[in-house]
Amino acid sequence: MMDPAHLFDLFRSKHLVLVYPRLWEDPYENVLATAFGISKENENVRYSYESHVKDIYGICWSTVTENDAIWKIYSPNKNKVKLKTTIGKPSNTVSSIELDFLQSRIGKVRYLGERIIKGNIAKIFKNFSDSK
Repeated sequence: MMDPAHLFDLFRSKHLVLVYPRLWEDPYENVLATAFGISKENENVRYSYESHVKDIYGICWSTVTENDAIWKIYSPNKNKVKLKTTIGKPSNTVSSIELDFLQSRIGKVRYLGERIIKGNIAKIFKNFSDSK
């Protein structure tokens, strides 16, 4: 679902717009931007990971047929429109981008419980800290 103005921009420019996840409402979509590490030497010293995610942008599509609850969540003012496409079209568009400074990832989102998410993040940060 998207704002009609964004849809018209898409038709006019023929470009997909990627959004900074910090602007998304789901707190788990931008958890790394607000996360911090704690120094092993001094637990009062915290490290921000925001600089590592400041250049990450994304777009989300769904393979699930929408229902009334989805419309209420993502279009509470009833001002959004729905696009229908195939999995291949947005995937091919993103995959065709070839820039030295850009990496793209396309995949299905797995929704995990909060305990599992926090455990996975802790492992990532531990591996990151151990590699320094």
